[in-house]
Amino acid sequence: MSSLFTKRKSAYEILEDLRENGISDEAILDYIVCNNLTGTVAHQLMVEAREEFLGDAEDDTDVSELMGDESDFGDSDEDEDEDDFGDSDED
Repeated sequence: MSSLFTKRKSAYEILEDLRENGISDEAILDYIVCNNLTGTVAHQLMVEAREEFLGDAEDDTDVSELMGDESDFGDSDEDEDEDDFGDSDED
């Protein structure tokens, strides 16, 4: 079994555990999109999801035209220890 399959299976099992413990899909998705993906990746995945679920291809604008090379809600790689709300991971 490849490690990619194993990691995907593990991720799915964690997702199911979160759901079984009352965490909504909306909360999980918001957490992933807003806190764990670069703006560029988040945008591309959401465009692809919209096309998959709605068949909507109206936004074919190049992401780099909209946001430059990095688009992490204004965050740069230097401040990875902070989330998008300015709170430090250090408590």
